Amino acid sequence: MNQETYDAISQLGNPSLIAEKLKEHDAEFREAYRKFGNALRNKAYRDKNKDEINKARNIKRNQLKPIINNKDDITTEFIDDVNTNIKPDYNNNLPIKQLTPSTIITYKNTIKRIYKLYKNKDLNDDNDILKFLDGKNKRHYSIMNIKKDFKFIIENSKDIAEKYFSSINILYSIFSRLEYGMKDIKNALYPYVMAKNKYYQDNRHKIICNQDAINNISFETEDVLKDIEKITNQYDKLLYALLFLLPTRRIHDYRYTKIAYKKSQIDIKEFNWYYQGNIYINNTKNKKPIVLELPKPIIDLINNLPDDTEYILGKFYSESTLSNKFVGITKIATGFSFTATDIRKLYSTYNLKKGGDYCDLVANAEKQGHSLMENLKYAIKTDN
Repeated sequence: MNQETYDAISQLGNPSLIAEKLKEHDAEFREAYRKFGNALRNKAYRDKNKDEINKARNIKRNQLKPIINNKDDITTEFIDDVNTNIKPDYNNNLPIKQLTPSTIITYKNTIKRIYKLYKNKDLNDDNDILKFLDGKNKRHYSIMNIKKDFKFIIENSKDIAEKYFSSINILYSIFSRLEYGMKDIKNALYPYVMAKNKYYQDNRHKIICNQDAINNISFETEDVLKDIEKITNQYDKLLYALLFLLPTRRIHDYRYTKIAYKKSQIDIKEFNWYYQGNIYINNTKNKKPIVLELPKPIIDLINNLPDDTEYILGKFYSESTLSNKFVGITKIATGFSFTATDIRKLYSTYNLKKGGDYCDLVANAEKQGHSLMENLKYAIKTDN
């Protein structure tokens, strides 16, 4: 069944005429007609009520989260006060080919969504912006075509910022990676990018905590080891230990961590390395290398891994896959589904409550991959 065939019958209008027409076809055709019609009606309903559907879905999803951003307190009213005269002072210079597959998918989905919302039609699969995002050579896409197709962003930048707040940074990331010709689009987006970044920093503390869930989290060695006993997979045990027995770093750092069997390997800066009781962090978001001295329980877990282990987590994971995997591990160990970011926030809070002098706080923040100021922003208010 296709749209043309369905329309030829449905446009008869009168139910009796439609029923008579369907009798000319076999049962399989009639069933296909019925299913196609249901699908069209369901789509029309979802399109009409998508805001309510998404809101209900988010409420249900957030009820399952131990820590959530209080979105009700975060509005876009500040958009009216944005200084639209400021000009870009940075580009995203990391080449497209060096981005993760999940990032590319996010970029493509965002650009397709915004295009359809403002042009009222789908973005063709062979559009030049998609060729650029696929990492094609410059001769395979036209800058002029991209400028023409996305000129609408210039005149709608404020509207996009108000209605599709989360898309602004992604759009800027896409167009600022094009080497030339995107000045007007970048100028239109940049003020809202900077406003959003500031707004995020000012409001990131506005979160809601499920205290029952948080009460199940402990960073004390004895408690962590008891939680680890509930986990069966050796690599999963290690991942849990890395985020709970050390100052909690970004989970990304351990995706790139391999076991070095000779000291010279740790000089390969593309990866992070475990070698003789230490993890040498080279590949990390803040670009600051650091050596982490591991506690004995983590060393014991690594020593018990299979002899042919290359990556300490068993294999190289995509960012999204490892993040989802960690959520599942915390569900087994604690009874609640925590993200790696949740645990970073809780560890920052734990570290500050534990106290110590200024140097201790700075050292722990650096082990997390933070400055002390960033660490303070990560801390959240809990009941204990």
